[in-house]
Amino acid sequence: MPRVQLSNFQNYDKSELLEVVKNHSGHVFTDSILVVASLILEMPEFSCTINITAGENELSFIEKWTSKYISGYNNRPSQRISNPIGTYHDSILDEIISSRISNSIEDIDAIKYGHRLAMSAENITGSLLEEYLAIELIEYDWHCCWGEQ
Repeated sequence: MPRVQLSNFQNYDKSELLEVVKNHSGHVFTDSILVVASLILEMPEFSCTINITAGENELSFIEKWTSKYISGYNNRPSQRISNPIGTYHDSILDEIISSRISNSIEDIDAIKYGHRLAMSAENITGSLLEEYLAIELIEYDWHCCWGEQ
């Protein structure tokens, strides 16, 4: 299944694709989705990549893009519950930490867990900041491309 950008398609009807977005997105944020869709239709080389199967065309691309945008909006940080930390620790880090500090295995485990927890918190904070900016800057015609965070 190749990943393609809108620019991979030639000679598409921009107004037809914008109609697909309008018909597929009856949500409160319609203005934003239309602004972002209009921009990628004008500058398709800046669109995200979408998985396309054989025989699918630019209409399939824009439908999938619209679904991705809506899903991103519906799953924005303020609307979801974060998952538990999913990263795994590389055992070589134990050796590096142990060579620098002489702590017990329990202390090193706490350090490793704390590090992963802090990294997760930084990611959540960044996502919340992006959402905050999207809310605060929309009145200045700044629109978030939901689904691409």
